Amino acid sequence: MKHHAMVCIADSLEVSAIPEEYKKQTNDTSHIICDTFGIDEARKLIHDATQKPVAETYRVFVLEIKKFSSESQNALLKLFEEPPEQTIFYLVLPQAGMLIPTLESRVLILEEQRDEEVDKVFTDFLQQSIAERMTTIENLVKNKKTQVIDTLLKEAEKLASKDPVAQKQLLRCVVSIGMYSKARGASVKMLLEELALNLPQK
Repeated sequence: MKHHAMVCIADSLEVSAIPEEYKKQTNDTSHIICDTFGIDEARKLIHDATQKPVAETYRVFVLEIKKFSSESQNALLKLFEEPPEQTIFYLVLPQAGMLIPTLESRVLILEEQRDEEVDKVFTDFLQQSIAERMTTIENLVKNKKTQVIDTLLKEAEKLASKDPVAQKQLLRCVVSIGMYSKARGASVKMLLEELALNLPQK
């Protein structure tokens, strides 16, 4: 196998492009699911990766990560470049662009899996009342629908960019959300509520 580390862009392990047999934990398939993958998690993975498979051909590690620190990514460079024999890694990330270039060069990006709601979420959102939008936002944040949230923001930016004069307030709102959403401790729910108030209703 040419690549021992693959990356899937998806909201969760369940809807990702990883093979079905690896979506369940076994003696030889380990799931690591965490909001933030830091240096401690990286060190543990490096240690655990030395284990040999018990019954299968490969020892498989599936990582579902929402936030991936640069420090931990740097710590994994050698592991992904020279992985132990019979070891495979699958990373499930909510969006592309999370990997530092040196780590990205060591992995294979699999085809992005899109939740069926993603394609029409923005159109539906525009047709909702303010109250309905607030309920939608609450559900998206609660269920950690990161990919759908990203789609909302991207489509809102496209809409504002089509007529920046008429949509001046919306464009300002989208730019602010893009800045503050990356800040530590930022309330995604509050930022999206601001977007809901500024988007036109259709």
